[in-house]
Amino acid sequence: MSGRATQPEASRPFQEMVILGVQVLLGVGFMVFSAYVFYEAALALYKLDLVRMVGAYFLFFGTVGLGPFFWPFSWPFGEGH
Repeated sequence: MSGRATQPEASRPFQEMVILGVQVLLGVGFMVFSAYVFYEAALALYKLDLVRMVGAYFLFFGTVGLGPFFWPFSWPFGEGH
């Protein structure tokens, strides 16, 4: 007799829906943040503001470098997780 508890089959669809919801929220948040960064970069170019250009550069590439871990449609841990 093993001491491991198994999840009932009825809770799996709910758990998958929660995971999918979290992934979609993270994806939408990342897209909104990316749009904000692009807006900042465009405004910096329009005003020729060097400080804002550097800030937008680091905001964009600092987050895009972490992008695969936050992008829900290319989950980095495989299909089983």
